[in-house]
Order: sequence, then structure tokens, then C-alpha cells
Amino acid sequence: MIDLFKISIRDENDIVNCRQRVRQIAGYLGLDNLQQTQVATAVSEAARNAVRHGGGGLVKLRLENRSPYSLEVELKDQGPGIADLNQSLLSTTGLGLKAYYRLMDSCIIDSTPERGTTVTLRKLLPAVRPFESSELAQIMQNLVKFPPADPSAEIKLQNRELVVALEELRKQQELSLEYQQLLEELNKELADTNRGVIALNSELEDQAKTVREASEIKSRFLSHVTHEFRTPVNSILSMSRILLSEGHNLKPDQGIQLGFIRQAAEGLSEMVNDLLDTVKVEARKISVVQSPLSLVEIFSALRALFRPLLPADGKVELIFEDCLDVPNFISDETKISQILRNFISNALKFTERGSVRVSAKLLPSDEIEVSVIDTGIGIADIEQQKVFEEFYQVQGIHQRRAKGTGLGLSLALKLSQLLGGQILLTSELGKGTQFRLRLPYQAVKDLKKFSSTKKILVIDDDEASYFNLRDLLQHSNCELAFARNGADGLRLVTAFAPDIIVLDVRMPVMDGFEVLKHLKANPLMKNIPVLLNSSMNLTFDDFDPTGPRPDGILSKDALSRGDDLQLIFDILSRGEA
Repeated sequence: MIDLFKISIRDENDIVNCRQRVRQIAGYLGLDNLQQTQVATAVSEAARNAVRHGGGGLVKLRLENRSPYSLEVELKDQGPGIADLNQSLLSTTGLGLKAYYRLMDSCIIDSTPERGTTVTLRKLLPAVRPFESSELAQIMQNLVKFPPADPSAEIKLQNRELVVALEELRKQQELSLEYQQLLEELNKELADTNRGVIALNSELEDQAKTVREASEIKSRFLSHVTHEFRTPVNSILSMSRILLSEGHNLKPDQGIQLGFIRQAAEGLSEMVNDLLDTVKVEARKISVVQSPLSLVEIFSALRALFRPLLPADGKVELIFEDCLDVPNFISDETKISQILRNFISNALKFTERGSVRVSAKLLPSDEIEVSVIDTGIGIADIEQQKVFEEFYQVQGIHQRRAKGTGLGLSLALKLSQLLGGQILLTSELGKGTQFRLRLPYQAVKDLKKFSSTKKILVIDDDEASYFNLRDLLQHSNCELAFARNGADGLRLVTAFAPDIIVLDVRMPVMDGFEVLKHLKANPLMKNIPVLLNSSMNLTFDDFDPTGPRPDGILSKDALSRGDDLQLIFDILSRGEA
């Protein structure tokens, strides 16, 4: 901040001189005539208040010579101060205070009874670069070279400004009348349009409501039916396994028939599970639980799962390529396995001879790609988009031996999108098919292991957040406790004595803000670090500086990927050697 000028204010002559000097400086700094008048008027009002209510004062003009460039005027008096500043601003007289806010870009009033008032006004400048030293020196020379004119000249200048302002007001009034007529015409047109829009919206809302209700009925029906199917299907599977295990008591034909029953029950069970998962995804009741995972381990589990399902004649080979060079990453292992199971299962169903090859690699685009390639019957170009639709099945002679629900690929696509990824399909009829699952690569960070056990209390109505954090910290010597709502969380603080609290915002019974208030008001709990963990875009600016504030703010999306763990480690590391 560069000091430009200062002047003492004791009487009306000083006020006039101050007004002239302020106008001069505003002009030298590039403000136009209207802006010069605004600054001069605001400062003279402030000076007059200082003389009238404070017995005089001191005016200082400064230049903020960096972006945003501005002229700052500070006026300080030693008067009795303003007893109730807010009331003065609301009153009809307002001591001229309201003019400051209207005329200037910024106004700060600091007034203490019996200690005086300080008014700081600021006007933004049109400058696009800092003023050079030579330019500032020229301004100072001009102030010395051109002293203020006599008061009568200032009065004449104010009169000219008043005439110009009145003429401008007259033009604005004429223009306002034209605008008013135009607005009336537009309002009539808008009223007609609005009536049509309202009628259309009403029709669309009725249709949308019908679609929503139909979708909800479908979801409820599928959920109910599949749940009801599960019990008898599981019973059939269990009984068929028991009977087949006692094969020595069965006739040959009975064993074959029981095998058919078991195969049919397994197919029905698979369909029920796919239906349930589809309903959950559509109802957004399925959550993503992200944790560090290894494709080597996933491939090993899938190899063990599908080995018994390979044809006994050895005409089809299932090959899992080495993926040791693919780094571990953060994602949902269960959903990835489910998608790959569907790819491999389809490949085995529709490949009569040859191979099904599973591989993985890290792409330069920071994506993990898992590929399943078969040498099966292939999919025609016209069918390739349709296979991802619910219940759609490619028609052909292959269906005689490989039947399905038509839900697997649709569900796989939805799960991949839930994970932030995509599925790519390449196929040539009669030669084979390749499904590629691409997922964002979130690296597993090296986590610190604490020398002593650290206690973390997670207060969140979503249990998935607790399990996600527990998995991320499983090798860090941390003990976690979980409370489903704020009231339970407060009770658990005393019993568990956590080193840190990870607190959700939106919860039943008592939300996170209320819990934070209780924690910071309790002498025994106020020193426990509290981290708000929410999907809301919160910042520290959202909290009253004088009220309870969290020790940190986490993003649920970032924490699920492990990105915000460093803040937890930094706080828990306090006191570590």
C-alpha cells in the first residue's frame, strides 16, 4: 500500500479542500468523471460526519498498487463513536453512512464508543498494470503544482455536476418509459407462453409420475418375487446335493434326473441373484466399497472357481495370463469379480473349442484394463449394442445348450459405470469375442504404521464408510469403532476414548454439525480432533470463526480412493517419535 496524501479536517473549508484533492487524485489514477464525483462525494460525507460528530479527523489516501488495483481512503476521528452502528445504518438519517456503500466498492466502518470512528473506503481502479515510480512522482508533483481552487470554484463545479446528473436522469427516465412499454409487451407474450409451458409441464409431470410409479412397481415386484424365489430354490439345491451325495442308493436314471434338477435350480438361482442386483443398482441401493486389491488374487480365485466348469473333453482351455506387473489399486473387489465372472461364464458358454484368455494391463491413460478373449461363435455387429440391454439374448442354435437370463451383461455394464469405468466390446462372427473392462487407476499409497495403537471413531449412518476406512487402515496399527448416528457417537466417545473422530454430516437423530457443537463444548472432549467426512462440498468458510469448527474436512469420494488419508495420518502422527 503506497501513501499518496493526507489532510486534517477541522471545518467546512477543510472538507471542501479534501473533496477537491480527492477528486484530483482520483482523476490522476484513471477514474472517469462520474467515478471521481462518487469518490469525492463519499469522502466529503465522511469528512462532514467527522467534523459534525467527532470534532474533526485525519484523511489518508493510499494506492493499492497490485491487482486488484484500488484507491483507499481512510478517515479517522477521535469523537465519541457510534453507539449502535447497525441501528444507525437502518435509520432514516443514517449519518450519511449509507452513501458510502452506494458510491464506493468497499466500505468498512470501525466504531467504538468513546474511542472514535474509522471509516475505510475503497474504489477499484481501471489500471491493468502497476503504476511506475515515475508516474507516482508525477502525481505528487501535480498535487503540489495545482493547489485546490477556492470554495466558490468547487461550488460551481458541483453545480455543473448536478446539472449533468439531472440531464442524465431525464434521459434515463425517457429511456425507462420506452423500456416499460417494451416490457409490458414482452410480459403479455411471456404470459401466453407461460400458460402453454405450464400446461405442457403438467402433462410431462403426469407422464413422469406414471413412469416413476411403473418403475417403482417393477422394482418392488422384482425384489419381492426374487426374495420369494430364493428360499425354495435354495431348498431344491440343498436337497438335490444331499440326494446326489447318496448316489449309491439311486438308480442310474434317477441320478441323471437329479443332475438335471440341480442344473435347473442353479440356473434359476443365478437368475434370481442377477435380478436382485439389477433392482439394487436401479434403486441406487448398492454402494461401492473401495479398498486396495490385487488382480493376481482375483485371477487366482476365478481360476479356482471356473476350473471345475471346463469341458471334460479338454476342447476349451481357460488361460489366465500373468499380471504380476499390474500394480495393486483402489476399487471394489466384489464388483470387479462379479463383472469378470460374467465375462468368463459367457465366454465358456459360447466357445465350443479353442480358448478363453484372461489378461490385464495398466494403460498409459492411467486406466486398468482387464480383457477376456474367446475363440467362440462371436456376435454380429447389429447385435453388439443390444447385448447390454436387459433380458436381451442373441438368437441362434447356441441357445439349445447355453441358456441365460439376458441380465448378466446389462448388470456388468451398470456395475462398471458405478465404479467409474466402461466396458468395450469387439467381436467378429464365427471368430470370437473380446470384452474389455476399463477402470480408473487409483494407486495404493504407502501407509504409515504407528508405533502405538491409534483409536479412530467413525460416526456415520452409512456403514460402508466405516468398512472402507477400516480396510484402508488395516496395516496401520489402528483400532476403529463405529456409531450409526450422532447420539450413539457421543455416548461412545467416553467409552472408546478415540484419538480422532471421523464425523459424517447428514445423519438421523443428530446431524454432524450438532455433534461437533456438543464435542467442542465439552471440556473432556473438545481437544479430540474432529474431521468432517461428507459428500457435501464443505470448506472452512462455511463455519463461523467464533463458533465450533472441525480440525479438518474430508471428501467421501476422495477418502474412498485413499486420497484424503494423509490428513488423518498427519493428525494421528502428532506426538509420534
